[in-house]
Amino acid sequence: MIGWASAPYNPDWRRMYPRRAAWMALAGPAANFTLVLLAAAAIHAGVAFGKLQPPDHITISHITELAGGGSNLLTSSLSILFVLNLLLG
Repeated sequence: MIGWASAPYNPDWRRMYPRRAAWMALAGPAANFTLVLLAAAAIHAGVAFGKLQPPDHITISHITELAGGGSNLLTSSLSILFVLNLLLG
């Protein structure tokens, strides 16, 4: 699930534009933490509407479950989206 991108990089650009370089460096973690917040909001909304509930045991791929118990693609996707982006951030 993790890929590595390669792009041309000019170290002189970083020295010429240190603020731009800092903002660029913060863009990746900011995107990860934004996705964590979106996943947390979706989980919170599901709990508020009674569709989701916290599980008995929390694991990396099991942060939430359906209100009646068990999991499906939605709960697994939300759990993985939350945990993976939290770790990457």
